[in-house]
Amino acid sequence: MLKHLSGKNLVNNFSQLFRSLFPSAVFMLVGLVANAQLAKASVEFVGEVEEKASLIPTKIPELKANQKLTEAEESARGEARQKEIVEFIRKAPGSKVVEVLNSGWSSDYTKVRSKLKKGSSYVLLHAWDPGWVMDIRSANGFWSSISNYGLLNLKEFDIGHTWVGWRCSTPEGVIEGAAGQTGELDSQIMTMLKSGWGLASLKSTFTDGHIQPPELLSLAELYEGSEGLHTLFVEVDSSVCMNAVKFVEKYATHPSKPFKNFGLEPDPIKLQGGGCGSFGISVAQVAGVFGNLSVSSHFWRTLTANPKLFGYGRPLPKETTPFLIKGAGTGSKNVPMLDVLISPWSSFEAGVPSLRIMDPEMMLLFLRTIYRDKMNELRASVGPELKDFFNSNNLSGNPMFRAREIKGGHSWESKEMRDWRLSNGGREDSIVINKSYDPQAKKVVETTTQWLKTSRFKARFILDGDLRAVVLEKKP
Repeated sequence: MLKHLSGKNLVNNFSQLFRSLFPSAVFMLVGLVANAQLAKASVEFVGEVEEKASLIPTKIPELKANQKLTEAEESARGEARQKEIVEFIRKAPGSKVVEVLNSGWSSDYTKVRSKLKKGSSYVLLHAWDPGWVMDIRSANGFWSSISNYGLLNLKEFDIGHTWVGWRCSTPEGVIEGAAGQTGELDSQIMTMLKSGWGLASLKSTFTDGHIQPPELLSLAELYEGSEGLHTLFVEVDSSVCMNAVKFVEKYATHPSKPFKNFGLEPDPIKLQGGGCGSFGISVAQVAGVFGNLSVSSHFWRTLTANPKLFGYGRPLPKETTPFLIKGAGTGSKNVPMLDVLISPWSSFEAGVPSLRIMDPEMMLLFLRTIYRDKMNELRASVGPELKDFFNSNNLSGNPMFRAREIKGGHSWESKEMRDWRLSNGGREDSIVINKSYDPQAKKVVETTTQWLKTSRFKARFILDGDLRAVVLEKKP
């Protein structure tokens, strides 16, 4: 199995920081999904499609007939193949990378592909729920979330992953592919924190980024350890679908090589680079997934940060472009790691540094708004064996539909932090992320609902092994 590389590296480094100060056990959550079949629909489906051989060469010997591998041997082969793929993608010319990205979906999607309408075009948005819930309404909320989960829940942080796919039916044939973005592969943030850069590490850009091809986007690997896995297919016009193909091609072949720039702040639409979430959402945006109502514009937040927590002039890890705070000069300022842990991050002064970041909880709220709005249609699209999956009385226990919550007061929380949390809509026990979470969440819900209403989509559901997919298709 391939070890998955994703944007979770960025925040995982903070978990390393906490664990270095407060040793803890690491717990892995493994999700289980029942197998089921989609009820037959009265449309013409694509049918089975023969899998293509990988365009990325390998030196790994083929297995002999009936040869069985131990778990360690299988893992070693997966690691070796991953290294081959990453090395190929990072060294290949842009045109070859584009060819690989358009070489079709992974074998996990063979069955779901056969259940899509023949001659139609689809854009696929794939995401999994972070293992922890981040409050990014302010820099202090971000700080509190990290301290809460890092100190008390004693588990590895996992901020999930997002990637995008396309299947465009054109007069010349079908173009099918997928892409994700990753980077910060050598834990540069942790290195910066240890050397005294403070919050400047979050605003820095890491130049070891690359685009992930379909072969690295294994559904089985993505699902391992994930509580909520989401796959959304949206039927779009062929010309709009091709916008995704053209955008990814431009992103992969542009002379400035934006795919090398990985971080929280770069904007993929402006060809600056991006993170896993911002890249996936940007491709989906140009492909018309969010219609003309700019739903995705509400996924972004701008946080103001305490300038005292920004270091500069400290030793740098390789493949890093640091953020330099205004007035940094040629000297050096050391921000100890402990200061990052115990000092509030927010600042309400004018002219302080800001951090523009995509809030994953807003994207997940978008998906759950779709599910709940289309609940009756989804339930009607499945056979009797899946009726309990959509039982309205059981939705709170279903990770796909259950509202995400930010856990409330914890013993390490300061009085200032508690007062701030409660004054910003929090409760003693938890904060539910729904329409009432904050004005921005309200916009996400209202805009998504309006988009569904004006687009007149018909929804159906596919549950096939580990794959749970919601399909939105145009009504006749």
